[in-house]
Amino acid sequence: MLLIPEGEPFGELAPVLDESVIGFPSDIRPARPGVKEMLEPARFELGQTGIPVPKLVVFAQSLLDTNNGVDLEDLVNGMNLSMEWGEEYLELDGSTDVAWANWKAEALEREGKSLHGWDGSPEKRREIWQSTVSADGEKWGQGWKYNAACETRFWRRGQRHPRRRKGGF
Repeated sequence: MLLIPEGEPFGELAPVLDESVIGFPSDIRPARPGVKEMLEPARFELGQTGIPVPKLVVFAQSLLDTNNGVDLEDLVNGMNLSMEWGEEYLELDGSTDVAWANWKAEALEREGKSLHGWDGSPEKRREIWQSTVSADGEKWGQGWKYNAACETRFWRRGQRHPRRRKGGF
């Protein structure tokens, strides 16, 4: 078993997957307590290629909790998620995970990377979700390439859901 040292940036996020999920023994375990529960096999599913990926709800919640706006916007656009979907599946009450953000900032500083005016104050998850899935947010996400024939940056109007079709990836 390989333990990633606690001081290593993002080392605690190494996947912990059970042999039955990935088909071969996993030798990577997080060095910090509390992370193992987040990375239990029940929170993963097999993608179309057979590779384990976080369940959509788990992935979306983690992006929201860590206030990862760019990836959250890509996920919302790519999966065509709505406010209603977030209300039903996500924990929108409360604010972002400031402890995680501070840990990440410290790890980046140890690597000598600039934080470019990073602000460690918490933001309300509901407000982040609303601004990401709003109609204005979708137009903004398409940038100068906005096309009224598209629902999102990645979806044409009337397109089938990507998780329900085989191949094409």
